[in-house]
Amino acid sequence: AASFMGGIGWAADNPVRRAMIGQVVGAARMGAAMSIDVATSNGSRVLGPTLGGVILAAFGLATLVILGMGWALLHLSDQALSAQVKAQHTGQVLLRISNLRESLARAESAQRGFLLTGDAKFLQARETALQQFKQQGAEIRNEVADHPNQHERSQQLATLIDERIAIMHDTEQTRASEGLAVAGRAIADGLPDATTE
Repeated sequence: AASFMGGIGWAADNPVRRAMIGQVVGAARMGAAMSIDVATSNGSRVLGPTLGGVILAAFGLATLVILGMGWALLHLSDQALSAQVKAQHTGQVLLRISNLRESLARAESAQRGFLLTGDAKFLQARETALQQFKQQGAEIRNEVADHPNQHERSQQLATLIDERIAIMHDTEQTRASEGLAVAGRAIADGLPDATTE
């Protein structure tokens, strides 16, 4: 493959270089210029490997081994740093998910308190928890914006968050219009856990 690509490069380079030589030196000097071009081209093919051999003989195989090990260590260091960054990102996302679950639990607890007692103070506590719930969902989406798979899941989570909030408000309206008995059945039936779906 390398030889093939090199051949393509030479096939494109030679005609262009020959045309440029003719434009620069003119027709009268074309023969001499072509001779110099061919001589330098072939000379580089001879001198390159020769110079590499001289360096190897002068500095020894140990130098090449040390250079190779240095490159390998640098590569491993970059991989370790990348793994550390990914681990920190994962830990941060998991922490935000934990906070999201906690806010959801507080909101549902306040929701049940309102459904059972009809006391509006529970609605205030629920709305405070829901604000935190939505904010934490937005923070998760921002955290995973550069990760396509996680970003897609975060969008699904946003939809589930909106559905959960809509269910809570619907149940609140049921409690206000149809009373504790109907709302009690809603509590008994339970709500799906949006964060685990």
